[in-house]
Amino acid sequence: MSDDAFMLSGLRKPPQEFVRHLRQHLDELELEWTAARAPRLRWAAGLAAATVLAAAFALPPVRAAATAFLDFFRVVNFAPVSVQASRLSQLGEQGIDLPRILGEQTQELRKPSAPQAVASLQAAAAAAGIPLGQPTWKPVGIQLQRVEVIGRQAWRFTASTAKLQQVLASLGIDDLQVPQSIDGQVITMSAAPIVRLVYGEGQRHALLIESRQPGITLPQGVDLAQLGEIALRVLGADRAEAYRIAQGIDWRTTLIVPIPPDVSSFRKVDIEGHEGLLIVSGQRGAAGKLPPESRILWSSGDRVFGLVGNLAPGQLFDMAESVQ
Repeated sequence: MSDDAFMLSGLRKPPQEFVRHLRQHLDELELEWTAARAPRLRWAAGLAAATVLAAAFALPPVRAAATAFLDFFRVVNFAPVSVQASRLSQLGEQGIDLPRILGEQTQELRKPSAPQAVASLQAAAAAAGIPLGQPTWKPVGIQLQRVEVIGRQAWRFTASTAKLQQVLASLGIDDLQVPQSIDGQVITMSAAPIVRLVYGEGQRHALLIESRQPGITLPQGVDLAQLGEIALRVLGADRAEAYRIAQGIDWRTTLIVPIPPDVSSFRKVDIEGHEGLLIVSGQRGAAGKLPPESRILWSSGDRVFGLVGNLAPGQLFDMAESVQ
């Protein structure tokens, strides 16, 4: 037996419970450090996992295939983009959001509804038309408290190059060429029903949401990289970074995730072989006694998932990884 083989022969995979306890302890140590250095700006109160996915479904300017009139955006990869506080304020003051930068003519074909409580997981699966994934592991004490469904949503946008140019000018962006081919073109987007599984115990909580991939129509011949670069500049990326990102990703499968300035850390993670994104806020809850809000986004097959909660990031990761 070689020296390497001898050294490796004694290795054993540690028990899963030990791994979870160790990860939780390391997370708590990391949180004590990151919370101390994180900016103290607050996320908007409504920025929960459902809002993140709703925003993900509402970015038609940078979605779908350039070679087909009807196609389906399929989330496979996640590209986090940092957004400065000054740009967030600027967008808020001017009432600019990404779904409407292409034009002022926006029609809600199916208005989003408030979450509706349903009696069972089976009822939620039937309403959403999907087999529901559920976590097979949860922290001690965390239990399913209620099940909710948000109905199908749909929008129609009519693109206007004049509107887009106006938005860019208001943000001081004068070095981008607006594609004239999109003027007057109609873009439609539909979001499938969203299921929300609400877990909790006392002040601890976790929210798992899941839905089918969104459907989007986009006119033929649209340069997705060009529109993607415009969207990135609107979010505040500088010229070089926006061009590099826009040219280096597949816009048909990549979701841009804006990262607010009060996020203490974010990193890509692997959820059972699927790429995901873990985002940790810089704000602790309950006078600093609870971990800050964390959220994980990932996709699997034809479904998109989001998990948000004030559990330790390691616990939230284990919970996400156990969804079946």
